Amino acid sequence: MDCTTKIEKLDSIKELELFWPEIEIEFENLKLNIRSFDIPEEIPMTEYRPDLEEAIKDFDNGCYISSLVLCRRAYEGALVETYKIKEKKEPFEELKCKNCKVTIRQKAYFGISKLHGWAIKEGMVIDRLKQVGFLLSDMGSGAAHPPLTDFKRDKEMSRLGITATIALLKELNNKKEVKR
Repeated sequence: MDCTTKIEKLDSIKELELFWPEIEIEFENLKLNIRSFDIPEEIPMTEYRPDLEEAIKDFDNGCYISSLVLCRRAYEGALVETYKIKEKKEPFEELKCKNCKVTIRQKAYFGISKLHGWAIKEGMVIDRLKQVGFLLSDMGSGAAHPPLTDFKRDKEMSRLGITATIALLKELNNKKEVKR
């Protein structure tokens, strides 16, 4: 190879390097537009939908722990909203000592497990999804808190969390439409 050809190649590479940042941005934009999950239209634009959208983005970017936390947050948010609509009050109760019956806390928040049980009892979530809701609660809790046992940053666990969340939110919203 002669010296002129090498210089021409080096000049071409330098010219390409000028465009490299723009090329990287284009590839990044392409990556962001590919989603692993589609959110069904039954799940409305509410306070909890952005949590589900962010869970999917986290999953697509390999952030599996945060994806599970956001799945739990999305489902709990949907349960709170449904409870408020149906019961026309906040999901709080008076917490009393089991032994002496003294009030420990006036407004104790129900929490996701109690809200999920309420949704099943009220027919807002079918009984077959009972264990799915509790599983989602446990996975989200395990992801959010430092584990006492090993909690893997697992893609399949995160995929399960998103799939469960979508199923529960669809069910909840389909029943909410019927019961209004």
